[in-house]
Amino acid sequence: MNGAGVSFIHLSDCHLGEGPEARVYGADTGSALEAVVAHINTLDPPPSFVIFGGDLVSPDLGAEPFAVAEDAGHRKYDDAYAYFRKIVAPLQVPAHFAVGNHDSRASLRKVLLDEEPRDEPCDYHFEVNGCVFIVLDTQDPGHVAGLLADGQLGWLERTLEGISADKPVVIVCHHPPVAIDIPYLDQFRLQEPERLFAVLERFSNVRCLLCGHVHNERSLAAPLPILITPSTGFQFRMQDGEIGVVPGEPAYRVVTLDDRDMQTRVIHVDAR
Repeated sequence: MNGAGVSFIHLSDCHLGEGPEARVYGADTGSALEAVVAHINTLDPPPSFVIFGGDLVSPDLGAEPFAVAEDAGHRKYDDAYAYFRKIVAPLQVPAHFAVGNHDSRASLRKVLLDEEPRDEPCDYHFEVNGCVFIVLDTQDPGHVAGLLADGQLGWLERTLEGISADKPVVIVCHHPPVAIDIPYLDQFRLQEPERLFAVLERFSNVRCLLCGHVHNERSLAAPLPILITPSTGFQFRMQDGEIGVVPGEPAYRVVTLDDRDMQTRVIHVDAR
């Protein structure tokens, strides 16, 4: 493979509410995302694209940490995605989206993709300059933890079989398939991860897996490189033995990939 390679942005857990006045877990997630978008637009050279790794919005969450909002119906989700769409519109590169546990598949399709509002999993793949990106929908409706159904794993296997072995492949999903040694968060990771790994281990061109969900930064090596990107809106931290919320500290990940090497770094943005 000659000349294949790509530099792109992975960010996750934007958690927007229905508008600029909304606060989620004490954080002004809209202003934080605005700062991240502005910072991405300053990168030189620019990335090829941006992929949002799930939990784009969360009108189901309250203003105070770990509070739950009432009546997060389709209208609130539509409003939240409209607000999200307005904030990311200034991006100067294409954007792709993964589904997280707080997302609404139907509203995401309706507002962001201009498609019919359907509730089935949103799995897809695309190719940029000889590199293939497979986006998996790990939402398990009604649960915080993630899950991939048999049909999704079958689709993944068939998709990988159809990709030339000399093309690098990146997997993107919301839920980490591994623990990060924070028990409160680890209980909500991808369930039955061995089923996913059993598929991926057959394909040596799968270079890494990108995920979010836990609002922490991690870079893990086994059974394949797993890169976990922090949130653009707020982070989870252990405080006096309890899980706590730190508003802000927005961040995103830059990944540069070719047929021989992969480099990555997390960039923290000052949103004040």
